[in-house]
Parts: sequence; structure tokens; C-alpha cells
Amino acid sequence: MRVLSAALLVLSGAISSGDPHATAAPTARIIVVRHAERASATDRDSPLSEAGRVRAAALDSILAQYKVVAIYVTPYKRTNETAEFVARRQNVKPVALDPSNVGAYAKAVADSALKKEGVVLIVSHSNTVPAIVAALSGTPKMADLCDAAYSHIFTVIPGRPATVTDKHYGAPDPENADSCKP
Repeated sequence: MRVLSAALLVLSGAISSGDPHATAAPTARIIVVRHAERASATDRDSPLSEAGRVRAAALDSILAQYKVVAIYVTPYKRTNETAEFVARRQNVKPVALDPSNVGAYAKAVADSALKKEGVVLIVSHSNTVPAIVAALSGTPKMADLCDAAYSHIFTVIPGRPATVTDKHYGAPDPENADSCKP
């Protein structure tokens, strides 16, 4: 609960602050998360595990007080299921884009999200989240997220320069989840 409360405070500040030099829609705030925990590491199109469903509900709780105007996912079950609670509450149909070409995908998602006014949610994958954050913010691409890291929630406030925050939501990741060591 402490992590959820901290994420709400950070998100509240990020969503309500403005940037007079914004190059995107003036009220754009873009939330980027990796899909929640999957039921199977070997099934390419695995649905969420029970822990993943709980994390998806936590994401919905964080975003419930805001008007989400667009949701971007990939064709995979795990991204759609992560966004499902938010989509239902907000009555927004997620747009699925193919992530097979990471660079083109990140650019397409960023270009579309930056045109929106309001809060945008992007649910993607460990290897695409860093590229999306870089495309949205103009910052250098960070390393891919580790396999055990699911709790990151990035908030991008477009502008010159863009503001990027990396916080955590839902249950904590396992110890050393960000070290990419087995």
C-alpha cells in the first residue's frame, strides 16, 4: 500500500504540473509501464498470472482519478490484460501496435501519444519500454528492463526538456530484479 500511495503522489504531481515550453499537447502526460507478471515464461502469448492481475488492478487504482484519453498496447494478451481494468473504467478502447520493429514501433507510439491532450497509458514490453520513453522524451535510451522487473511506472511530461520519472507501483519486485542476473 505504501508503494501505491507513493506512486499516486508522484503521479499527481507529474500530471498536474505544466511545462511552458511543451512541444506536445499542453496537458499531455504519458504513463509507460511494462506489462504485469505473466503466467508462463515460455508461452509467447501468455496471459497474466494472478500476481499480474493484482498489479493490473493497482495500475487502475492509480489512474482512476484521471481522465485517460488513449491506451496503447501490443497484440499480446499480457499487455491487453494489463490495460484491461483501466480501459474498462475509462471506457477507452486500447490501440494495438506491432512491436516487432522496436524503433519504428517506439516512434509510432510516441508520435501518436504526443498528439493527445490528457493522460495516455502505454503498456508494452521489457525491450520496448526504454525505446518508447526515449522517443517520447528525447533522452538517451536506457537499458532494457530485466525479466523480473514489473513494477516500474514511467511518467513522461513532454517539453523542452521533457521530464521523466521512474517510480514503482503495486507489489515490490523481487530483490535484485533490476540487476538482470538469474
